[in-house]
Amino acid sequence: MDYNMDYKESCPSVSIPSSDEHREKKKRFTVYKVLVSMGRSEWFVFRRYAEFDKLYNTHRDYLNRT
Repeated sequence: MDYNMDYKESCPSVSIPSSDEHREKKKRFTVYKVLVSMGRSEWFVFRRYAEFDKLYNTHRDYLNRT
């Protein structure tokens, strides 16, 4: 059995192929198009920079507590 292949198919691959700038009530923000691949499946999610920043800070705070 090829364990390396099983591991590769169960780990997601993530890339950000593009971004778009949007405006909402005079506020500008960037939305990133995130491509997630896992095994033979692929899908897109759209996230704002603020969501990445929040995720980063949450992980940083968690790691600093351990």
